[in-house]
Amino acid sequence: AANIERKRPRSAAGLERALAEVALTREPASSLVDAARRLLPEKDAPVLAAALEAGADVLITGDLKHFGVLMERDDLPLRVRSPRGFLLGGP
Repeated sequence: AANIERKRPRSAAGLERALAEVALTREPASSLVDAARRLLPEKDAPVLAAALEAGADVLITGDLKHFGVLMERDDLPLRVRSPRGFLLGGP
């Protein structure tokens, strides 16, 4: 939030409203994390696993280096998108 307030202060209120809609989910099953490790580096696998555990339709990430290859796939139970890709084209 500090970055938003510094770089785009007029967006801070919108961020607060959006965060009010965020739901926390339980930690992903270890089998799901293990499966995600086949697609991503160790540090990134829990992010994908958590999105899958939550039943997310879309995972939005700025990490193109590691998640970029997943953005081209349509065989996953969710879509992986960059913020720009999501805003321009949706899920």
